[in-house]
Amino acid sequence: MKRAFTLIELLVVIAIIAILAAILFPVFAAAKAAAKAAADLSNVKQLATACQIYEGDFDDAMPMQSGLGSTQWGWNHSIMTPWNWASNANADDYSYSVNGFANSIQPYAKNWDLFAAPGASKLDGFDDYQAYTLAINMVKYNTSYAYNGELSNYNATGVAEPVTCPIITEVNGFAVAVGIARSNPVLECPDPTTGCRYVPASANCMTTPPPNGTFTFMIPPFGVNWSDLTDLGVTQWTNKKGQNWAYCDGHAHFRQVALTVEPNGTTNAVTDFYKQFTPAGVVDPTGLSGGRTFWKLNTNGGVCHSYLMAPDVNYL
Repeated sequence: MKRAFTLIELLVVIAIIAILAAILFPVFAAAKAAAKAAADLSNVKQLATACQIYEGDFDDAMPMQSGLGSTQWGWNHSIMTPWNWASNANADDYSYSVNGFANSIQPYAKNWDLFAAPGASKLDGFDDYQAYTLAINMVKYNTSYAYNGELSNYNATGVAEPVTCPIITEVNGFAVAVGIARSNPVLECPDPTTGCRYVPASANCMTTPPPNGTFTFMIPPFGVNWSDLTDLGVTQWTNKKGQNWAYCDGHAHFRQVALTVEPNGTTNAVTDFYKQFTPAGVVDPTGLSGGRTFWKLNTNGGVCHSYLMAPDVNYL
């Protein structure tokens, strides 16, 4: 005669299973997070490689942050991804988008999925472009990663230290923008008769920005207000407590995001991007940040380039 399980034995088995699950679930979660981080690092590296292939086809000119409209270069503009998803966009918005970095390097990347950070939440409706109507048979592609706009149309051979100059980063935060991409930082190029191109920073620290790409600033990640992402709880921590960045030489690695400024309210202008990007250089304990600050060389409030992103950073 077969003996059935007693209630006590059944409860013991359930308890053992529960203990094993409690032990294993964090392990599975950590493995999943590690896999996403590896995929994320691969994405930024492949996008950097796509930029290098683009440069080979365009006489060493690096991708542009955005294109030229009827009256100005695409200053502080998003670009549509793909550039023609809208059925009723105006001519300038098409012009800004068609030569924007994401659309320019996509044929070399071959895959729009590379542009979105694994596991990041989608954010739609952030940009004026979202008022446009989606064209028939078109799809909005999603992006997370930021292109270093200070490299816009710059000659790749002119980058002083390719191994330290970022080209693809995650400074737009751990989010996915639907149908748009944005460079960060960007160039302001108010003169449409000249190319939108970085000018070496030796004379850039001025209260009034000069023309032709000599004034740069940080744009808010995806948003129209400086605190948009902070208000939505979007973190700067895309992996653990940092981000994956790729550099002009094609390599990629993980970077920590500083929580505080060291040790007396100042940080290294060349190495600490977050002093330039966040209020007082501080990212709070959840990885949130908002606003913008600048590194300054003079005492009259003049605004300079973001040193870490500048292709001629070793002039200091």
